[in-house]
Amino acid sequence: MTKRDFFRLVIKLIAFNALITTILVLPTQFFNLHLASDQILQIIGIALIGITVMVALIYTLINNIDKIIDFFKLDKGYDSDKIEINTISFTQIIKLLIIFISGTLIIDNLAYIFVELINIFKYNAYGDFILDEKPQYYWFYVRLISVSMGFILLFNSTKIAEYINKK
Repeated sequence: MTKRDFFRLVIKLIAFNALITTILVLPTQFFNLHLASDQILQIIGIALIGITVMVALIYTLINNIDKIIDFFKLDKGYDSDKIEINTISFTQIIKLLIIFISGTLIIDNLAYIFVELINIFKYNAYGDFILDEKPQYYWFYVRLISVSMGFILLFNSTKIAEYINKK
């Protein structure tokens, strides 16, 4: 397997992750938006824009993989062009998977935490004057726990991989 093939695989996995996230998250977000608003045309417009952006992103990730690799120079600067699968241990593969999972936990939830923090500060400063409803503390804490778990997994990935390899 060459470095270029490896990065093709990683970008396809990212596109697959984005597709699954889109399928799972967008309908629930639009349903919640529908419950909070009476303006159905605006909700449909926002839904179409959101779906269009995600489809365009996924399409770009899948169909322009070589352009992405060339633009970011992902396959440059390595000692050899080939990845020797024989030299990669099972512990290293597990460690890479743990890093990927922890990165996903962090990236998926960090933006939502900042949005909720801004809403909490606005609500504490202005009350109901600016926000129509109270901030959702439950989701703030759930996302904060997810980011914390992501960092714990990231910082302890070697120990966790060694523990899993023992079992």
